[in-house]
Amino acid sequence: MRRSVRAALGATLIVSALVGYVTLDVYDQVPGVLTLAPEPTAAAPTPSASPRASVPIPTPTAGMPLRPAGADAPVPNTAGLTAALAPVLAGNALGPDVAVVVRDAATGGHLVDVQADSPHAPASTLKLLSAVGVLQGLGATTTLDTKVVAGADPSRIVLVVGGDSLLEPGAGRPDQVAGRAGLADLAAHTAAALAAAGTSAVTLAVDASYAEGPASAPTWPPSFLATGITGPVAMAGLSTHRATPNHPGATDPVGEVLSTFAARLREHQVTVSVAPQPLPAEAGLGARAGGSPTPGAAAAAASATPAPMPSTSPTGAPAPGTTLAVVSSAPVVDQLVLALQESDNGLTETLARQAAFRATGARDFAGVAAYLISQAQALGLDVTGSTLYDASGLTRDARLPARLLADVLMLAGSGKVPGLADVVRELPVAALSGTLADRFTDPRTQAGVGVVRAKTGTLTGVSTLAGTVVTADGRPLVFVVFGAAPQGTPEARLALDQLAAVLATCGCRPSAGGTP
Repeated sequence: MRRSVRAALGATLIVSALVGYVTLDVYDQVPGVLTLAPEPTAAAPTPSASPRASVPIPTPTAGMPLRPAGADAPVPNTAGLTAALAPVLAGNALGPDVAVVVRDAATGGHLVDVQADSPHAPASTLKLLSAVGVLQGLGATTTLDTKVVAGADPSRIVLVVGGDSLLEPGAGRPDQVAGRAGLADLAAHTAAALAAAGTSAVTLAVDASYAEGPASAPTWPPSFLATGITGPVAMAGLSTHRATPNHPGATDPVGEVLSTFAARLREHQVTVSVAPQPLPAEAGLGARAGGSPTPGAAAAAASATPAPMPSTSPTGAPAPGTTLAVVSSAPVVDQLVLALQESDNGLTETLARQAAFRATGARDFAGVAAYLISQAQALGLDVTGSTLYDASGLTRDARLPARLLADVLMLAGSGKVPGLADVVRELPVAALSGTLADRFTDPRTQAGVGVVRAKTGTLTGVSTLAGTVVTADGRPLVFVVFGAAPQGTPEARLALDQLAAVLATCGCRPSAGGTP
């Protein structure tokens, strides 16, 4: 019987199929711009986040009495794997410069290394490396707060954004990742605090100073925003206006959140005038409330509850800077799972910027890229040959060696990065979820259904896949494939799926006659 990939990493497999998820590989297959596939006649529907169960996950510790699942299953050998993969690679659907890495997930043993050290374009598989930096800088259980604080005078309040780009315009949805924190809840508690202070009319300003930076990378063409390949990188946004292919996100996410919050306040009979920007005396509230640039800073306020008001002005009104209400996002690890499941470029960039900002103060794309590399180095990973320009993998000139992503996947089982095992276990599952929901349908790839779990990556002329699989004998493997798409995206994608399916069916231990 097959051992599941989740068991290989120390917990039970939970396959969460995304009901109604029928988009064409979300951001990894974008018609006409990022792929060579013909453009469909109908726009892809916007995916909705599915609830995610939080399951306690054991992490390896010194002296653990249990052996990793699959550790007693037979191990494929290099000769057998090479022979089994050769027919797929010979088809040239991934070009002559393909890189392939296969490792034994139980021991880390190298089984296949084809151009493992050669830098290749990773496309969206880069998000695996970015997840490491996000978890290191923010922490897996950290939540991101959106607050309302008292302004410089009793009739002024300030909406302080704190990194939650998945705010619900109405009431929060506690069973969801996108929309966990609701602006209707924030407004209700703000209105109650105002009523307690005897205030019925306010001027509403916004403080967006927390991790504020450029909305788009200089390496991205304007078409990326215009076509919904990514949304602007912003520290606040509505869950209902996430960018998806052919459905661009809001051009001013923070402004949209501000206007929506004002509307929710008016529903509580508060007279609201929206100020264009905070007064100078209020600038910087976002940096303090959202998290100062310190490694691993975590938010502590409870979701959708009014915060205590420890001080008041001589008139009895809350003192400037006093928190009136706060709502909190889903934990960072859950947001990462969503970002990698749906290959959400904007969400990945938003989380990565916050991690870099809290750790180093970086706010631009170059600073975030440098931070991601530094975090990998700090964990002892060899980053030789790596060149990054963003966190999402949208920049064509980015380069990573395949062995580095294999190192990241192996790192998930080590317990060194809390939350990374969770992210890897929740990668898209072949034919079932996320950006693999509509793949592995060809008869040649059926063996991978439900067994392959991987992050996809696609740019024009680039196709990649990185994840985990269990062999026919129950041995867990880690694999990374970086290839081109010289014959077009569908052919390259099929070849990637075939490679993964071969690993799923392979015993790959040649007999004396040389047959695997």
